[in-house]
Amino acid sequence: MNSKVTPINSELSGQVAVVTGGGRGIGRAIAATLSAAGMTTAVLARSASEIEEAAQAIERAGGRARPFAADVTDAAAIGETFQEIERSLGSIVVLVNNAAIPGPIGPLWETDAEQWWRTLDVNLRGAMLCTRAVLSGMSSRRKGRIINIASSAIPVAYFSSYATSKAALVRFTETIAAEVKPHGISVFAVGLARFAPRWQNIPCVPPMARNGFLGSNGFSTKASMCPWNAHRAWFSNWRQGVRTVCRGDLLPSGTT
Repeated sequence: MNSKVTPINSELSGQVAVVTGGGRGIGRAIAATLSAAGMTTAVLARSASEIEEAAQAIERAGGRARPFAADVTDAAAIGETFQEIERSLGSIVVLVNNAAIPGPIGPLWETDAEQWWRTLDVNLRGAMLCTRAVLSGMSSRRKGRIINIASSAIPVAYFSSYATSKAALVRFTETIAAEVKPHGISVFAVGLARFAPRWQNIPCVPPMARNGFLGSNGFSTKASMCPWNAHRAWFSNWRQGVRTVCRGDLLPSGTT
């Protein structure tokens, strides 16, 4: 992964970002790019070994990062972890809610109901808990950006739990964006196309779903292909509420 990119904005230097699901894949690419842009990045995920390795890689590349192990569905742990991040790194300016799981894949009547609901617990409730943890501080400072990785919320056969969770995340984004805009906070949802490093080789994915959802060429497994790793091409499909914003509008030091 090449994380040595030109800073997006010199005013980002020294500010703090949190990236959930930051130990691998999209999350790791986001964390590396934000750090390369001058931010101090808290890399958060359940797997201590993965986030430690990701943070070390960022440090080796000249960035600043620290790992924080936590389960995004654990309200108490998230509260404590975000307090520790602010104590040790400083006030959180950017939160990227990236942590997600694909959930059970297959016909609804053949999937496990508990696993189906677990997908919403991680993909939606996890984002809610992390968002809730930063809003008070952002509101008091009248400054903050929250980015929800909405991915694909389109209805695709055999992916009902994932698509449902992401559709709900988009509506959550729109609602919270309206609530916090008067407080100087912006909330965005973004769909990252053609990037599924852990899904394209799942044996249980039916061929119809694989062709329709993954596409004939599959998804890129290279971090270098992630839109976050090329900062001039990041923001192709951001939404704040119902407003589409242009790339580069996400991370300025201002509040609107």
